[in-house]
Parts: sequence; C-alpha cells; structure tokens
Amino acid sequence: MTDHGAVKELGKLLADFAVFYQKLRGYHWNVVGKDFFPLHAKFEELYVAAAESIDEIAERIRGLGGNPPCTLAEFLKLTTLVEDNSQASAEAMVANLHADMGKLNDHVKKVHTHAEEIGDTGTVIILEDFIVSLEKERWMLSSYLQT
Repeated sequence: MTDHGAVKELGKLLADFAVFYQKLRGYHWNVVGKDFFPLHAKFEELYVAAAESIDEIAERIRGLGGNPPCTLAEFLKLTTLVEDNSQASAEAMVANLHADMGKLNDHVKKVHTHAEEIGDTGTVIILEDFIVSLEKERWMLSSYLQT
C-alpha cells in the first residue's frame, strides 16, 4: 500500500510546515503598524493551524512505519521554504506568507498525487483537507494585499 517514498515526501512536507510555523511565530511577535491587531491575531490563527498540520503529518509518518524528522537541523535540511528573520513590513509579511502558502500547496498536491498513485487513501484524505485550507487562507491573504 505505501512505500518508502511516501514517508520521505511526507517528511519533506513536515519540514516545510515546521519552517512555515516558525515564520508565522516570528511575524506574530514582530508585526507593527496600523494593522497590528488584526494581523497579530491572524498570524496566531495560522500558526495554531500549522501546528495541527505538523502533528497530523508526523503522526501519519509514524502510522506508515516511518520516523518523522524532528530537529530544527533536519527541518532546515529538508525544507523548500526560506526562513525570514528580517523586520519586514506588515504588507511584506503577508506577501511572504502568501508566497509560502503557494509553495506549500504545490508541495501538498505533489505528495497527494504520489499517495493516490500508490493507493495510500489515508494520506490522500489528510492532504485534501490541507489543500482546501491552504487555498482558502491564500485567497484571504491575497484579498488583504489588494489595497
């Protein structure tokens, strides 16, 4: 039903979500300006959701017999996203998250296709929920950027 490649790809996806989570935390802590209150709350909402995704992916990896990456060093080695420790403007933060969500969604779709090909229905179902959520949140961030 599953293969080593599914676990490996899920590990890379886990790394992307972990880096995305930390970026959200940093933005939550460091956002300033007239949009502080709504963005501070939105970033928290997003990092809570990212934490849930991280847990779900890691538990799926374990359920498939693998060992999820769990150190910052492993995450940084595997991720396709770029960290951001700059003091970006609120608008730049939203633009960065919008771009990252696009990359995350592309990655989720790639792993989803692989899971379908090998008949891994459980992973397919989990990833479909991620796709719907990422697309909705990305649309919302896009709407914010249209000022």
